[in-house]
Amino acid sequence: MNCRRVVVTGIGALSCVGNSVNEMWKSVVEGRCGIGPITRIDATDYRTKIAGEIRDFDSGKYMPAKEAARLDNVCLFAIAAADEAMQDAGLPLDLRDGSVVDPDKVGVCVGSGIGGMRTMEEQCEKLLKDGPRRVSPFLIPMMIIDMVSGSISMRYGGKRPQLCSSVCLCHRYPFSGRSIPCRSAWRCRYYDLRRCRSSHKQDGCIRVLFHEGNEPAQ
Repeated sequence: MNCRRVVVTGIGALSCVGNSVNEMWKSVVEGRCGIGPITRIDATDYRTKIAGEIRDFDSGKYMPAKEAARLDNVCLFAIAAADEAMQDAGLPLDLRDGSVVDPDKVGVCVGSGIGGMRTMEEQCEKLLKDGPRRVSPFLIPMMIIDMVSGSISMRYGGKRPQLCSSVCLCHRYPFSGRSIPCRSAWRCRYYDLRRCRSSHKQDGCIRVLFHEGNEPAQ
């Protein structure tokens, strides 16, 4: 097997301290706190009322509103970070013509704590409140974790295997590292997006959330 060195050619970021790599790094250097009051859910009845949220995100920068409505936030955030990484690497956002890189050698490896929890919770509420006719036909594709890597792969036209893991972070990048040397290009991501009412309550029950005060910046 003729292997090559593994290199990182582009990076992208979407975080509670910045919606790009430059914004995030500037905030880190300046010591800015990304933790603040929870706005995505009503946290009145929860002990923990603070979290690190993605703020001021505009999905319209990446796709039409109709297309964005069919994707959970976990996919939208993944695409935003992936676009930045592609541009940072000097690659076009459409690889299908093969002029820059062979799409048959482009794969996607994504690690995520969980899939579309927000979508699952919203659709379960509709089912219980309004009946099965009100449940979206996009529930499963919006909810499953596989759609994160699938969305990235379909966006750019990569044809090599696309993988999405929901287990521990520790094994994701070594797996990609073993795959990359075999003359392939892989995009690696990691996400942990779980701020909806049920997951927030679960994290609180196992005591992994800080709740001693609501002014984290201090």
